Amino acid sequence: VDVVRPQAAELSISIGVEMPPGLGGLAAGRVYPALLNGLRNAVEAIVRCDGPGEIRVRAAIDATDRIVLEVIDDGVGAPEGAEADRVFEPGRSTKPGGSGLGLALTRSLLSEMGGSAELRPRAERAGASRPGAVLSLVFPKPVDAGAIVIGRRETGP
Repeated sequence: VDVVRPQAAELSISIGVEMPPGLGGLAAGRVYPALLNGLRNAVEAIVRCDGPGEIRVRAAIDATDRIVLEVIDDGVGAPEGAEADRVFEPGRSTKPGGSGLGLALTRSLLSEMGGSAELRPRAERAGASRPGAVLSLVFPKPVDAGAIVIGRRETGP
């Protein structure tokens, strides 16, 4: 979030984080580029709507003790039906000039970890001019210690 926040602020996009106690301090590991891609996609989806917007990053632990990260935006929305899963295919993009690599890489990274990625419309905003989307990243708790930590900025010399 700290990486994307300056650009988002320049574009009048606010970013909020909801994280329960116990998740801060876990190594982010391979999830870092997946979350960063999700945040950048959310910013781009809001920019395509011309105007200020909001992104929320929500973290939770599900009933199977897996971490669920959601990037929730109020941008142009996500494809529905048969097209919804196709956004994860390499080379497939819904953005003008998009490479179609970001979500494909995201799903691949999470799959290698035993997790999953899903992009879906925000049901509560169906029919709105800015329907928004939710990118869900679900994965097992990281076990390796890394320099990048969920919910805490590392400081060093």
